[in-house]
Amino acid sequence: MQFQELCTDVYDELIRRKTNASNTKGPSFSLSLSLRHHSSPPESTAVPFLPAQAEYHPKRNQARQKLSGLPTSRYQDLCSDLHYDLIRRYPECKEGVIVLFILSVRFVTYHFRSSP
Repeated sequence: MQFQELCTDVYDELIRRKTNASNTKGPSFSLSLSLRHHSSPPESTAVPFLPAQAEYHPKRNQARQKLSGLPTSRYQDLCSDLHYDLIRRYPECKEGVIVLFILSVRFVTYHFRSSP
């Protein structure tokens, strides 16, 4: 259960970073997953971290907030580690949901390579 929650939170962080990047570089798109309960930020507003969810334990909300502080290289490493563990745990899913993690890592590598 904790692994699934971590995967969800890392994916939500990817959507947050992607949305913030698109808000500053081009057209925006709506947030998804646990951010779906909140309205999308205005075009010029960046979401600094994942908003707290009332149904989540306070420690999980705190961990979700800390994800935003990870430098891009550390976030990439986390995505890669999760991808590796997903394949290890669910070998039957190699061609499906797990592909999203590969695409996520590629997005982060391409769009955030020059981030401080």
